Order: sequence, then structure tokens, then C-alpha cells
Amino acid sequence: MPTPKNLRPSTIDGIKRLAARLRVEQNISHTVALDRASVQAGFQNYAHARRMLGGGHKPAPAARSRRDEYQAERRSEWIATIDAAAGPSLASSTSWTRFDDIMTLLDPFMGPEKNHGYFPTGGGNDFSAVRRSIEDRCMELAVGSLTYIVRPRKLRLERIGTAVAESFLYLELDQLERTDVFPLPDELDDESDRIGSRRRRESEELCDLGDLNYWPREVYDRGFVEHEDDPLPPHARRVHRLLCGNMMFVC
Repeated sequence: MPTPKNLRPSTIDGIKRLAARLRVEQNISHTVALDRASVQAGFQNYAHARRMLGGGHKPAPAARSRRDEYQAERRSEWIATIDAAAGPSLASSTSWTRFDDIMTLLDPFMGPEKNHGYFPTGGGNDFSAVRRSIEDRCMELAVGSLTYIVRPRKLRLERIGTAVAESFLYLELDQLERTDVFPLPDELDDESDRIGSRRRRESEELCDLGDLNYWPREVYDRGFVEHEDDPLPPHARRVHRLLCGNMMFVC
């Protein structure tokens, strides 16, 4: 029989049944139990669950939008992964500094439709995998065929007990040395140019031919280094080296 911790109810009735068990086992009020059961189901609280699922004593109506179902599924998966990473004590804040530990902790959060990561240079993306890089003390974060290379310093998990679906991972990056592919850009006066200059200072877009054989990004785009009749090898790839800053991963 599933334990209360492993239950992820998808109806209001299911949340109420789970709340009844939590109320007895944790000696809490009925209102608190309803909120905790709703959070475990992937919602912010019981009021949020009622808005999403409907408040009747029957399963959610067939007209419930696929978007709501999708969001509830993603939240539920994120909560389960967060709780597993936080450990049995469900610590509110936990940090890791060992490279292997950071790799191990990030791995279950990676994959299609599992996360969204924010870059130190602005913007973000959904990461499909994390793997070790051949660069010293670096790892690779994959987004489809594009690879981001970072040097992690510290990973912090912030578990928000009152809204576990809003919990996040915060990755602090160590300085990554610039390659000699591009010269360091000069300071510019125009605001848009300064923003572009900052991004070029804090990251590099390159073509990787393997074994740290880096070339400018346009080499990857055109498909050859110098001559059209000498195309790039099949393993050539586009990489984006993030030289400093911090990243955040959310549901």
C-alpha cells in the first residue's frame, strides 16, 4: 500500500482522503492537512487545487484543460524530485560543493519538460541532460544539439515548504578561462552595444571539433573551416561556454 509521502492525488476527493491521513499521522489541523495534501499533489495550496480541479465530490470534469493537467503533472514531478534531493529531513536549504555531488544532484532534474534554467547572461532554456566535460572541473548542460559548458562551484537547493513546487536550484559558477578564439571586446558607449559586450565578456559561442579544438561559431554555421570541399567532421558541435555568474533551475 502506498505511503502518504508517495501519494500524488489528482482529484479533490483524493486530496481530502490524503489530508485525513496526514491530519492523524502528523497531528495537525484539518486546514493545514488540506494545504499539505494539495502541495504534495502539485498545487500551491488547497484553494489553488480547488480552482484547478473543481470543488465537487467527483473527479475533475472532462472539460478541464490539458494545460492545467500538464502543469499539475510537471509540478508533481518537480516536488517529488525536490523532496528526494532534500533528503528524509526535507531540509529547507542544502548545499553541495564537491563536483561529483553537484553532478549527481543535478541529474534527476534534467530531461524533457523537467526544468527551466536561467542564464547569468540573461534568458534561459530547458536542459535535457548534464554530463562531465573534458575541460578541467567542468560539466556540460545540453539543450538539444547545443551544449553549455560551465565550471560549478556550489549548488544550493532551496525547498520552500509552503509552496514546494516553487522550490529551486541555484548553481554558482567558478571563473572559466576565456579561449584565444576571440579577443576581449573593448568597452562601448551605446547601451545595446554595452549589453552585447557584457555577454561576450561573460560567455563564448564556439564550434568544437573535439579535444578542445575550438573555432569561431560561424565555422559551425557554414560547415567547414577553410574549404568547402573539406566539411566539418560528424562530431563537430556548437558550444556556449559560460565564463562566470550564477544559474537558477525551476519547475
